[in-house]
Amino acid sequence: MIRVACLWSATSGVAPLLLRSIRSARESGINPGDMYVLHLDSRIAEILQREDIRTNPLRLTDDGETGRAREFDSLNAFGTPQFNRICFVRYQAIHLLLESGFDAVLNVDADILFLENPLNDLAFRSPYAPDAILLQNDSGEWDGRRAAMRPAKGESVMTENLCPGFSLWRNRPEHKSFIIGIYNSGAEAHWVHSDQDVINSAKARFAGEIQILPACRYPNGSYYKEFLDATFESEPFIFHANWVIGIDNKLTMMDHAARSRTRVKTRVAQ
Repeated sequence: MIRVACLWSATSGVAPLLLRSIRSARESGINPGDMYVLHLDSRIAEILQREDIRTNPLRLTDDGETGRAREFDSLNAFGTPQFNRICFVRYQAIHLLLESGFDAVLNVDADILFLENPLNDLAFRSPYAPDAILLQNDSGEWDGRRAAMRPAKGESVMTENLCPGFSLWRNRPEHKSFIIGIYNSGAEAHWVHSDQDVINSAKARFAGEIQILPACRYPNGSYYKEFLDATFESEPFIFHANWVIGIDNKLTMMDHAARSRTRVKTRVAQ
């Protein structure tokens, strides 16, 4: 059996999103024993315990001799170096989990809403290339043709906007090398660029290792804005509430998407 770890990385400032995402993953059938949360400040543990959310905790330690857990500010403005740095440290956790023996790591942003368990599709009985890095398509422009795309490994990588916020990384030397390179690029630039920008800037060197997930099964916020209820006619596995900024706006988008999905399922059942 392939062992897949599902990884969230969060500060307490995004706890409402994190709790919504983890609960939806649990409800979709993902085993809590395979869920890992990278605690980026000390309050995360307290919040998860209070909400009776069982996951495996990960913590980064300081580079010095103290060995104390590294603390990040609980809330950082989108696009700032402080925010970007938080996005990059998850690659240390992905690498750690792969080195610990997992066959793959599913990286999950806190604003991901699970609708169905995606692990069969991504890993266990997957239609995708077994050696590919799987990345969500984060395009901001959609039409029917592009929505129906199901790219093969290496296909459309250079023309689409890749999103690491929902991505599957395998225990392969090429993947681990890419992971280390992403983190080092962020550090060398003092976290000025986001990890998504770094990946899309460097993808020409790794295009042959990447396969883009079909947007109709893994839609982003822009896709939903374009297709609304029709987003859920293709029975997607997850919904990524991005293309809006702010926790309240993301939670509102998740609520709207959940209601849209309910309407579609009710209509289909009638």
